[in-house]
Amino acid sequence: VPFTKTWALTALSGSIGYGQIETSLRDRPAEEYNTFVANLIAARQVNQTTEVELEASRELTDQTSDFDSRFEDFVFDLEQTSAVEVTAIRLGVGKDFGGTARLDLGFFGNRSDYLDTGAEEDVIGADVNYRRPITGQLTTTMAARYEYQTFSQDDSDDELLRVSAGLEFRLNPQLDVISRVGFEQRTSEEVS
Repeated sequence: VPFTKTWALTALSGSIGYGQIETSLRDRPAEEYNTFVANLIAARQVNQTTEVELEASRELTDQTSDFDSRFEDFVFDLEQTSAVEVTAIRLGVGKDFGGTARLDLGFFGNRSDYLDTGAEEDVIGADVNYRRPITGQLTTTMAARYEYQTFSQDDSDDELLRVSAGLEFRLNPQLDVISRVGFEQRTSEEVS
C-alpha cells in the first residue's frame, strides 16, 4: 500500500505491505517465510540550498547461489535459494552551492538476517559525494565511502574504504561518457 503526503517544506512517502518467499536449500525441504515489509522516506527542505532525507526500509528478499557438480561426464547444475530479511536506515544531507556545485553526505546502517541459516550481517558507514560542473557539458565528480561490516557466521569484521574521482561528459540528453579512477581497500579480521 503506497502513500504520499506533502507539506510546504516536508514530504513523506513510502509503502507498507506483506512479503512472502519460499526458499530451497540443497539439503533441506523448501520453507516459506512471511513478514511485514515497508519503506518510508521523509524529506525536509531546510533552506533554499539544503535538504535532509531520512529513509528506512524492511525487505524480504532471497539470495540465490548456483554451482555445478561434475561426476565423470555428467554435470549437475544445482541452485540454492535462501531467504534474507534486510532492515536498513539512511540519513542524508544535500547542499547545493548555487548551481555551481553539489555536496551530498550520508550515514547508513543495515542488518541482513539470513533466515535459513541464522547468520547475521551488519553494516554501518558514511559516504560523501561532490559534483562540480566545469562547463555546460563537463562535470567533475569526487566520492568517498567507509563501511564497517560484521558477520555473525564466522565472527569476523571487515572495514572497506573507497575513494574515486572522475569526469562526466554529456554528449546529448540521452548519452553521457563517464571516466572514473578509484581506490578500494578492504581490511578483514576474524574476531577471537
